Amino acid sequence: MLPWWRVKSDKFSILMCAVRAILCIFASSSMSECTFSSASNTRSNKRSGLHPSTLNVLLFLHSNQDLDRK
Repeated sequence: MLPWWRVKSDKFSILMCAVRAILCIFASSSMSECTFSSASNTRSNKRSGLHPSTLNVLLFLHSNQDLDRK
């Protein structure tokens, strides 16, 4: 299928952008499972009063902490 897209990419340039966006999505759910696990660890009984936006920021920082080290 990819060779066909290489040949036809000039003719279907807009569609090619959409195909690239879709084909880059991982087929595995391990990333989302890891995020849900982190969410349950972050929002424990002691932190049940966290506002959803605060929890969202904490999860974002946790999942992107390795970007700061590069």
